Amino acid sequence: MAEALLLKAGAQSVTCVALGKFGGLLRDYKIEIKSDPFKPLSFAKDAILHEKPFLVGQENDSAQKSLKGLLG
Repeated sequence: MAEALLLKAGAQSVTCVALGKFGGLLRDYKIEIKSDPFKPLSFAKDAILHEKPFLVGQENDSAQKSLKGLLG
């Protein structure tokens, strides 16, 4: 949602990384803001959620250990 608001407000680009572990699935969403991003909004009325297919993956112990090392 933050990316959609920043882009609607005029940002040239937005880069964000969010990490979470939910089994072997990765989910990607595209949110489109239909109203003024500088005013309060209701997600149900002012945004469109474009869902993309699940990205199926697998667990990798060495990748998880590397990530934990980066995060401290």
